[in-house]
Amino acid sequence: MPTSIIKFIGDLQMECTHVGNGAKIKIEPAPENGGKNEAFSPTDLLCTSVAACAMGILGVYAKAHGLDLSGMTAEATKIKNEDPKAHRLGAIEVTFNMPKQEYSEKQKISLQRALETCAVKRSIHPDVRQIITFKWPA
Repeated sequence: MPTSIIKFIGDLQMECTHVGNGAKIKIEPAPENGGKNEAFSPTDLLCTSVAACAMGILGVYAKAHGLDLSGMTAEATKIKNEDPKAHRLGAIEVTFNMPKQEYSEKQKISLQRALETCAVKRSIHPDVRQIITFKWPA
């Protein structure tokens, strides 16, 4: 069974429907490829997927260890490859803004290590740098 069905709806836009739950998202090419910047581009989704997958992993770890990460946010940034002929991102940058609370050094290290199990992060070609940063509350 497919994961999703993608329908070309015209004007370079696509509607993606999740087969299992019916959720829908609209996608279009990046502006440099003719998109109007009215929806996520595929590379936007890739960066967002890294951040969301990693955040989910952090949530699972936190739940198992009695931490409440409610209010955590992430900023995902795609960085284009310097060589336009490469047809690949140069880097994906994700910054996690951690909610205000006390974190021990052990908790910080454990949360950072937990990210390494993110399936999306692990599936990206090693030539695409992944820069993950945590902003801990002061």
